[in-house]
Amino acid sequence: MPQGAPPTPSRQLPLFLPHGQAWLSHKTMKLPPLPTLRAFEAAARRESFLQAATEHGMTAAAVSQHVKALEDWLGLALFERRPRGVRLTTDGRELGAACSEGLGHIARAVERLSARKSVA
Repeated sequence: MPQGAPPTPSRQLPLFLPHGQAWLSHKTMKLPPLPTLRAFEAAARRESFLQAATEHGMTAAAVSQHVKALEDWLGLALFERRPRGVRLTTDGRELGAACSEGLGHIARAVERLSARKSVA
């Protein structure tokens, strides 16, 4: 492959999935933006846009916009909006658990790797 040429699909760097399940290329992994997933995960875990907003230093309206964007992206309702708050749907609970697990794995890996750093 010529230097500077974009990688062909067969030459892309794969992403490793947990437990050796499979390898995916960057092109086959379709994910919403990380800030949207982080806002949704906090809102799902707390079942509160306001508490998620406080956790992430943003407004409840911003969390609501992230959640709405994710719902639009998926074509599914993740929360039931009620006059006095929100409640997760079945789909929301499923995605919330997956996001918590995935972001937790990333956070723990970063923590372990940060502990290894040497002072240069």
